[in-house]
Amino acid sequence: MRFLYVVLIGAIIPLARPAPAATLDLTPNTGTGRVGEAVQLRGTGFPASATLIIVIDDAPTAPSTLNTDAAGTLAPVYVALAAPLAGGRHAVLVAAGSGQPFTFKNAYTVRPLVTLDPPIGDGRAGATWRTNRAIAAGGYIGMVLTLNGTGLVKDAFIPADSIRIGKVGTTHDPIHIGPDGVMPSTTIIVGTDLPPGRYDLILPGGSAILNFASAYNVAPWAATDTVRQRAAARALDAARREIKELVKLGGELLPAEELADLDVDARNAEAEMKAGNFQNAEDLSRQVRDKLAALAKQVEATRQDKLKTFADVIVSGFDTVQPPGSPPARGGGVSVAAGRNKLAEAQAAITAARFDEAKALLKAANELLKKARSEAGVQATPEAEPIRW
Repeated sequence: MRFLYVVLIGAIIPLARPAPAATLDLTPNTGTGRVGEAVQLRGTGFPASATLIIVIDDAPTAPSTLNTDAAGTLAPVYVALAAPLAGGRHAVLVAAGSGQPFTFKNAYTVRPLVTLDPPIGDGRAGATWRTNRAIAAGGYIGMVLTLNGTGLVKDAFIPADSIRIGKVGTTHDPIHIGPDGVMPSTTIIVGTDLPPGRYDLILPGGSAILNFASAYNVAPWAATDTVRQRAAARALDAARREIKELVKLGGELLPAEELADLDVDARNAEAEMKAGNFQNAEDLSRQVRDKLAALAKQVEATRQDKLKTFADVIVSGFDTVQPPGSPPARGGGVSVAAGRNKLAEAQAAITAARFDEAKALLKAANELLKKARSEAGVQATPEAEPIRW
């Protein structure tokens, strides 16, 4: 700690300077607000050897806790968004214990991303079985696209038929953007033939008009490539969906670097899609899904081990109340028997990988253990710690 010195008659009195303010750097400090999107954090000036909880506005991160070193430094580490974020600037909150959290205002900016499936077409006016009775139910021809988006202004409203491809209008339902900035999947139909070339996608985005340059490409050969386009788009959508599900299921249990690598791979697949390299995009998306399958097995094994440890702790607790084979205790015997039955059900659920069910059963068994201890007048051992679910 640095000191200032005040000189009085016959004495020098040091006055402590305040500690420097905490700093936090985000790389990158912008994104599209999608679940699974990775950000690298590094910082200084936090409590020493502390556990930090990171939240970007209302969105938790995975992992949700990080640790500082003895100097209060947060080494470079990746976190992934565990919930979507709406467009705009967002504060990053860093909580360390029960004290006032550190707040870094406007530290992260979310910019909208809208995607078209397919991003390329043959220029024929679009029609579906709903707009043309000559088309079989469920069918479509020409430029019929699926629109998705993230990072938009929360709770915004896009009126029906207000989206344009270049200067050409489209037909679509009204779109309500969620409070998380996510646009629900929407079908849009381009009603006019378009000559070959690249076209901007233009749509209202709250108080502003959003223009996504060269978002749609019309090419004469596109009709023969439609199958590959849609196959690649489906593979990429599946990869994105599985990333989101994995983060929700077990983001806490995965190295953040693994999640960051998945996000980079998915972005590369998107870049290949935009460039018209559909086979490359599909191959990259499949590689992401292969990695996700391996990581899902890792998460499953970790959750299984964690729940087995909880079960062992509860078993030990029941044994302190009533050791196996001993006569029933004067009090607590009924609770012990009921608790051991719950444990048996929980262990079967753990083996079957029904983890949410197992967790609920373990919690019920733990409550019965507390009740049995109270009824039998047995105190928990001093070294016993409460289970941290």
